[in-house]
Amino acid sequence: MSEIMRGVLRMPPELWGDDPLSVAQRHWIYIEAADTIDRQQAEIAAIKAECDALQAHLRYWLPDETMIPSGHEAAWEAARAALDAAKGAK
Repeated sequence: MSEIMRGVLRMPPELWGDDPLSVAQRHWIYIEAADTIDRQQAEIAAIKAECDALQAHLRYWLPDETMIPSGHEAAWEAARAALDAAKGAK
């Protein structure tokens, strides 16, 4: 969404024109804003679904601490921290 469109959405009603062209332009900008919101909500839902799938994958494949190869503790800690962070973001 352009800066001009965001400016129109934030414009106070006192500045609105009542002529048919101004009304039509505002309506077009409102529709564009609604489309942007719908698109972003779909993207968020897709990202959340991907996050859930990755969390399930990590839970399946993350070994318990006794199975971590020597020298790889930091990598496993980072993976666990990422999983915990993703859980907290829900």
